[in-house]
Amino acid sequence: MQFKQKLAYMAIGGALVFAGMLLAAVLTNTAQSQGASNGNFNTVTARKLKIVDAVGNVLVELGEGSRTYGGGGYLWVYDNKRRVQAAVGVDNKGGYVDINDKSGSYGKRSMILHVGDQGGRIDLYRSNGKAAALVGPAEYGGILMIYNLNGDRAAAVGVGIDGKGFIYPR
Repeated sequence: MQFKQKLAYMAIGGALVFAGMLLAAVLTNTAQSQGASNGNFNTVTARKLKIVDAVGNVLVELGEGSRTYGGGGYLWVYDNKRRVQAAVGVDNKGGYVDINDKSGSYGKRSMILHVGDQGGRIDLYRSNGKAAALVGPAEYGGILMIYNLNGDRAAAVGVGIDGKGFIYPR
C-alpha cells in the first residue's frame, strides 16, 4: 500500500470514529457531572425525579401520572422502610393529599383530603385501616359521618332531602 492510500484509510477511520462519538452524544439524553457536586439550574425537564439518601434509598419521588389513578403528577414521600407515608397527586376526580399510617404501606391511610362525588372531603382512618370519620358535601348539603370500630356508620350529622338538618341515629 502506498503512503497516500494509508493516509486516506486512516482519515476515513478517524472520520468514522468522530461520527460515532457525535451520534452517541446526540442520541444520549443523560446529564453527567463534570466534576462539580452541586449545580444551579433554571429549569429541569424530566418524567420522574427521585431524591435518594447516601446509600441510594429513595426518600422522595416526583413524577408524571402513570403511577396514579387519573394521570397528572404525583409527589410521594417514603420512610426508611421504603413505604409511602405522604402523597400528593391527582386521581380520576381531582387532587388529593394522602397521609399514611407509619406501620402500613401505601393504601393503609390515616387521612386523605380529596375530591369525592360531591366535591372536596376529608376521610380519617383508624390504624387498622377502617374508616373513622368523614366530613364533606353530600347531595343536599354537608355531612359529618362517624364510624364504629368495625368501620360501620354509627352516627351522622347533615342536611337531608328536605333541606333540614338531621342527626343519625335520631
